[in-house]
Amino acid sequence: MNNTLLNRLPIAAGELQAQRNGRGDIVDFVWTDINAFGLAIIGADKTDVIGGALTQLTGVFRDNTLFDLLKAAVETQKYSENVTPISYNESALSGKSFFVGIAPQGDICTLAAHDATAFQAGLDGQFGHFIIFREAVNRSALPILLLDARGQVTYANARFLEALDWSLDQIVGKSLMNFIHPDTREQALKNIHSVATGTSAEILTSDIAYRTRTGEKLLFATMTTQMTDPYSGETCYISQLRDVAEERRLTRELEDALEQAKSASKMKSEFLANMSHEIRTPLNGVIGMAQVLARSDLDAAQKEHLDTILDSGNSLLTLLNDILDLSKIEAGQLALSPIVCDIRHKLGRVHQLFEPMATEKRIAFQFFVDPSVPASVEMDPVRVRQCLSNLLSNAMKFTDVGAVTTMVTAEPRGNNQHLIKIFVTDTGIGIPEEKQQHIFKDFQQADNSTTREYGGTGLGLTVTQSLARMMGGDIAVNSQLGKGSVFILSFMTGDVAPQIDLEDNRVRALDTQTPPADPLASTPLQASPTREPTTPSGKKMLIVDDNMINRQVILGLLGRDTFDLYEAENGQHALQLMEKTDFDLVMLDIHLPVMDGIVTFQTMKKTNRLKDIPVIALTAKAMVGDREKYLDMGMDGYIAKPVSYDEMTSEINRTFQKVGPRRQAS
Repeated sequence: MNNTLLNRLPIAAGELQAQRNGRGDIVDFVWTDINAFGLAIIGADKTDVIGGALTQLTGVFRDNTLFDLLKAAVETQKYSENVTPISYNESALSGKSFFVGIAPQGDICTLAAHDATAFQAGLDGQFGHFIIFREAVNRSALPILLLDARGQVTYANARFLEALDWSLDQIVGKSLMNFIHPDTREQALKNIHSVATGTSAEILTSDIAYRTRTGEKLLFATMTTQMTDPYSGETCYISQLRDVAEERRLTRELEDALEQAKSASKMKSEFLANMSHEIRTPLNGVIGMAQVLARSDLDAAQKEHLDTILDSGNSLLTLLNDILDLSKIEAGQLALSPIVCDIRHKLGRVHQLFEPMATEKRIAFQFFVDPSVPASVEMDPVRVRQCLSNLLSNAMKFTDVGAVTTMVTAEPRGNNQHLIKIFVTDTGIGIPEEKQQHIFKDFQQADNSTTREYGGTGLGLTVTQSLARMMGGDIAVNSQLGKGSVFILSFMTGDVAPQIDLEDNRVRALDTQTPPADPLASTPLQASPTREPTTPSGKKMLIVDDNMINRQVILGLLGRDTFDLYEAENGQHALQLMEKTDFDLVMLDIHLPVMDGIVTFQTMKKTNRLKDIPVIALTAKAMVGDREKYLDMGMDGYIAKPVSYDEMTSEINRTFQKVGPRRQAS
C-alpha cells in the first residue's frame, strides 16, 4: 500500500510484513509503508522507518503488545480491533490510549491507529471503511487507477500491475501519460480534459492503449470519473479499465466475415444475373423458333412434338426465374415495390392468362371477388401476380377434371389496411395430410412420382411462401387426397379507395376450412374468352440485336403481322438506319457491341428527329426491378427474353397506345 493513499486517512496507518525463521515461526515485522500521521506518532522520518524491524524501534507498545497483535492477526488471518495504551519515552503522546485495527493479507498486515478519544467520538469506522475500500479495489477483476489533479498516479490495484507488468513503486507519483501508448495519448488527454472541464458526461468511455513495462500495447476501454478527495478537498480521478483487445479482435473478424459474406452474396447475385442473361439468350432461340413453327402449318404429330419443346422450354424458364428469386430472397436483396393499383383488375388479368389452358383441358375456370375487397389498394402487383400465377399453375397442372376457382376476400385490420386472402381451389389429385407441410420447402413435392408425372422442381411454393411473408401474410393449404386442394394466400395492403359496390349477391366469402360446395353452380364475375393478339399493320419497326438468332425469332413471330421489319446488329448501325428511315418503333437490345443500347437510346433522345420514336427495351436482363429501371430511363416498353408472341404483341400494342398522343402533339 502506497503512502499517497494512506495519507488520505486522518489516522495513523502503515503496512508491515512478517519475518520468519527457518522453522517458519514469526520473529519480527518489517515496516513496508507508513503515512504522515503514523510518522508523527513515532516521531521519526520515513527513511528511518521503512525497512526497519518493529522490535528495533524505541517507544513501542508496552510489553510488545503491537507485536503480539500483529502475530495473532497473521496466524489467524482475521481482522482485529483493540484499544491499547502506549508509552513513549520523552513523547507528548506518552500515556495515551489508541484504538488499533489490523487487517492481515498473508504475511502483510495493514495497521491503523488513532486516539481512543476520537474512537469514542465515533471515528472508529474510518479504518474499517478504508480496509473495505482497499480490499474491494485491490481484488477487483478490473484494472483500477487513482490519479491526482495533475494526472499523476497515486494508486494502482493488483490487476493493473499484473496486466501491465509494473510495480507500484514504478508508477506512483508519475504522470499517467508515461503508461499510455503514444497512439492514444492525445485521446487520453482529451478525455481527462473533457471530464475535468465538465464539457462531457460525468463518465467518459473510450478505447485507450496502455504501454506495458516491455513496451507491448494493450487496449482497454477506459471509464474515468472525477471525484473530490473528502479529506484534502482536492480533485482526483478514478479510472476503471476493461480489456477489450479480444473483443475488438472478434469484432474485426465478424466485420471482415460480414464483408466477405456481402461480397460473396454480391458475387453470387452478379453470377446469377450473368448466367440468367447467358441462359436466356439461347433459350430465346429455342422457345422463339418453336413459337414461329407453331404458327405454321403442322400435322398432328409435328404439333405434339413442338408442344413438348415449348413445354420443356417454359419449364426451364420457370426454373430459372424461381432460382433467381429464391437466391434474392435468401440474400435479403429482394425488395418489395408497392404501388397504388386496382387489385381486382390486376388479379383478373392473371386469371385470364390461364384461360386457354383451362379451355384446352375442358375444366371450369372461375374468378370471384368478394364485395369486401377495396377498389384500389397499395401493394406490389408484380409479386402478387407471381404468387397467384404459381398457385394457378399448380392447380391447372394437377387438375384434369372438374374446376379451378379463384376467390378474393378482404379482412379490415385497422390503420386503413386490409388482409387480402386469395383462395385457389381445385378438384385435382390432392395432397396427403402428412405431406402438406413439406411442399413449402425447397425442391420438395408431395411425392417423387409427382415430379416424374407432372414435372416441376418444387421451388414455386417456396418462393410464394417467402413473398407472402414479406408482404405481411402467409400461405396455407387444406387438401384431401383424390378430392382436391384449397391454397390460401394472404398479404397486407394499404387502402386508397372504398370497397367495390357489387350488386351481384351471389358473390360470397370462401370458408377458410373447406373448399366451396359445387363451385360450378356460381357464375364468375370476371371471365373473358381467349383472343388472338392483334397488332398494328404497316408499321416500320427496327429490331436492334447483335444476336442473329434473336433477330430471326422476332422476324419469324412478327412476319405475319404485316410489319415492315428492319434489322441492326449494334447501336451505331441502328442510328445510321434511323437517319435514313422514319421508324414507328424501335425494339432495342441493351447489351450491344460498338454502341450499347443505353447510349443508343440517350443519343436518340438528344436528336430532334429521333427523340419521339417509341423504344421498347428488348433484353435478357430479367431480374427484379429491371423493367422499372428501363421505364424510368424513359423507354416506352420492356420485353424480357425469351420472348413470348402474346406478351410481345401486347407490349407493342400498349406502347403504340401510350405514345400515339405524344407523337401527334409533336
